[in-house]
Amino acid sequence: MPGDSDCTIAQFHVKIKSSYRHPREEIQVTKIIDARYERSLWQKSIKNIFPSMPRSLRTRHVILARINRTRKLRNRVFHYEPIWHFEDFEKRHDEILETIMWISPDVETLVRSKDRFQEIFLRNPN
Repeated sequence: MPGDSDCTIAQFHVKIKSSYRHPREEIQVTKIIDARYERSLWQKSIKNIFPSMPRSLRTRHVILARINRTRKLRNRVFHYEPIWHFEDFEKRHDEILETIMWISPDVETLVRSKDRFQEIFLRNPN
């Protein structure tokens, strides 16, 4: 992996931040999720966006289900809502890492090198 990993994290973070859309623009982005764009957008772009995703899983439905589960967890955490009742933390964590790997194996390796989920999760008896 090129350069210092902290620098790479910062560069990745900047890339994500620079793709931010104003809420009014988000309406337009969500419209492309619609099934009407299955052939014109999804089938043509999915391999480029998720180059390491297994072909058998490479569908709009699989991707949207995965991203929506992650989004719901993220929203709960960022809005300080309780998440302790989730019984599938490990599964969700694995899904997030796998999704990152589908996009970029290098970034997934970087995230795993900084990841402390197992260490913290195993410390809690509940």
